[in-house]
Amino acid sequence: MRTKRIIAIVFILLLFCWLGWTIGEIVRPEVLPVGSELPMILCQHPDGDFTLGDSQANETIVVYFHPDCPHCLPQLQDYNRHIDEFTDTQFYFLTSDKQFFRHPRPLGTENLWDRSHIKWGIISKSDAREKLGCKVTPVTLVFDRVLCLVSKEL
Repeated sequence: MRTKRIIAIVFILLLFCWLGWTIGEIVRPEVLPVGSELPMILCQHPDGDFTLGDSQANETIVVYFHPDCPHCLPQLQDYNRHIDEFTDTQFYFLTSDKQFFRHPRPLGTENLWDRSHIKWGIISKSDAREKLGCKVTPVTLVFDRVLCLVSKEL
């Protein structure tokens, strides 16, 4: 009888903890709501670091991915197939994998590497989470000519 009571109390405490965490996540303000400006984030690249936002393109697309993500590779391959349709678009393909440039390039992305309007970079996990609002991969953020967020796909 006493054991059942202890188990019930522990279950109720865990339920309240989970409920509190869930409510906290729901009421937490969105990190990068639509209409926000593209945040200044330092990106690392073997040829030299760069900052997001140095573009005069009609739109800017930021894709946050991880090379081991099973959902990211098909998305990158879709961009690879259709890259010629994006005539006035600046792309930033960003990852938090510090070893990314030491590994072979992802399969099916050969058209995405030697284009002037495409940059690959490594950003910190904290910048991805705190400035872009990326908790999972892939995430696609679309910014207009004045670098205001107009769309996001999580």
